[in-house]
Amino acid sequence: MAPSPKEEASTVASSTGDSATDAGPAVGWGFWTTLCIMCVAGLLVNQLEAPFARTLISCDTPIGEPLNNTGSILSTKCSDRILVIGAGARLSARAQSFEHFCKIFMALLVANIANICGRKPLILLAVGSVWLSVFLFILASTFDGVAPWLFIVAQGIQGLATGDMLVNIVFADLAMKMGSRGPELYVKKDQVLGLVMLLTFLSSQLIASLELLDYRLLWTLVFCLLSCGLYICARYFPESMTKKEEASTQLSLSQQLVDELVLYKTMFVEKPMVCWSLMDGFLSGIAQDSAAPMWAPFMMAYFGYTQQQLVLRMFPVTILTEASKGLANSHCRKVGYTRGFWHTMIGLKCAGFTFMPLCVVCWWMPWLTKVIYMPLIGFNPIWFSVRARVVGEKMMPKLESLLFLVWCGAQAIGSQVHVMIFDEHASTIWARFMSSAWFPAFFNLLAAALFIFKVYPACGEVLASMDAEMAADKANQDSKKKE
Repeated sequence: MAPSPKEEASTVASSTGDSATDAGPAVGWGFWTTLCIMCVAGLLVNQLEAPFARTLISCDTPIGEPLNNTGSILSTKCSDRILVIGAGARLSARAQSFEHFCKIFMALLVANIANICGRKPLILLAVGSVWLSVFLFILASTFDGVAPWLFIVAQGIQGLATGDMLVNIVFADLAMKMGSRGPELYVKKDQVLGLVMLLTFLSSQLIASLELLDYRLLWTLVFCLLSCGLYICARYFPESMTKKEEASTQLSLSQQLVDELVLYKTMFVEKPMVCWSLMDGFLSGIAQDSAAPMWAPFMMAYFGYTQQQLVLRMFPVTILTEASKGLANSHCRKVGYTRGFWHTMIGLKCAGFTFMPLCVVCWWMPWLTKVIYMPLIGFNPIWFSVRARVVGEKMMPKLESLLFLVWCGAQAIGSQVHVMIFDEHASTIWARFMSSAWFPAFFNLLAAALFIFKVYPACGEVLASMDAEMAADKANQDSKKKE
């Protein structure tokens, strides 16, 4: 006789040391506390590393009133505001590039290492990487001579953390053990971590608006938080991989990596759409994602904004963008996925190469561009669904891993190119266009051409099947209403 769900839950809970009233096997306060600390520390570091980089810039200009533009002093070591903006952007971009190269390295190995060593050691490594990175931030704030190098090394160490990927692996383990109750764990994850991320994001924006000139106190508090996280993780975080799974991972790391590459090769041969998806991800990553960190330096250097002014104006834009994410799917449901997918994707690509060059004309054009992008941002879930149907459920995780690697590569290359051509002293419209707009506009144009001639035709059958399913659902609903 099969055990009841209650008996099964009790058995699993007793084997992990947690009570049956927990959210799932081995999911106690230590589990959630560790994840929340990882989330808080990681998001704070990512949101504040660019303003922090500007405080590390030094020059020969005496400290006094800010030079070369109106606005506040951004570094106690240099009062030339424009110089600090440009040098800070270049320092931050070099560090981000190094971080994304490290992410590529770890993304290739993290799943296989987790199968060999277990999940908990890598979670400890992730928390420890951010802990060491923040410690180097404290040293960078103290020792001016080596501050830029310490900042770059700290960013690279963050790239070795891969916390998001590890958390997904752990949740997949626990959800499978919970059986039919597995979705409950994902719901709780979205609720808990979503709330933590929202509060941390708001806090980080508040801190950025303060325009701190010395981050040592902040990084010391984050360091203490991560020290507590390391202790809690080492003492209370569960190992989610079972002994049965451990016994099944007898292959060496090199052999597992070879098998992984063979699967990727098979996917390229069987699904030509994969190649076009990766090319689209690379072009979009360079044109849009790697250009995003340049938004603040662009507005501060060319239009005289302070960090506080940017934060206050971006806050309602961010809220409206989140509220607009469902508009793209609503449009597709109204006009059909074949037409709606074309409208949202081509609108996004075309907006990139038409409105980005206009951002250099006057101060309100960048904000208008942000508003135009709002209803188009929600195309991501649609594009994810289309890719999943094209490559199939089995290959989809592999494709997402490849897309992550390509995205990291685009970020590493694009961020460097953006700051190489950025001229913070550009004063004419043409100079600012050549400094900030032509490069992302050109790659958006390439992405639009790729979508029109390759991506969209390859998705035709899938989009038609989605329209047929939607029509069938609508017919069923209409028939039920008539009954």
